[in-house]
Amino acid sequence: MRCGITKDEIKCYRLRHHNFKGLTTIETARKMNITVEKVRRLLKSLRAKAPQLFPILTYRQYLVYWLYVKKGLSMYEIALYLRTSYSNVWGLLNKAKKKGMPFPKLCGLGDMASYEEGMDNYIIRKF
Repeated sequence: MRCGITKDEIKCYRLRHHNFKGLTTIETARKMNITVEKVRRLLKSLRAKAPQLFPILTYRQYLVYWLYVKKGLSMYEIALYLRTSYSNVWGLLNKAKKKGMPFPKLCGLGDMASYEEGMDNYIIRKF
């Protein structure tokens, strides 16, 4: 039995992975001219052979992760930048964390409260 990585697995990985093309599973299937189930099987097979190549994030998850961890923006700043809600940013970061993306110790999700100037309008009760 052959245990090497196949060309189809490499192509599928490069099309799907957020560091390369970042396509969805459906877009990858169309590009490779195969079914969505075949894409999933190829990625599952590749994960068994080379787990260090994973996780694979969606484009939006990776963008939020990159802005948070690499650029050092707060979740509130990311929400303003991407014109989305704070809870959406938190959810995307939480999904990236659950998939196994590394977070520095200081960038814990929900570990500590923080305050920024733009939050004044949201204060309901002052202590």
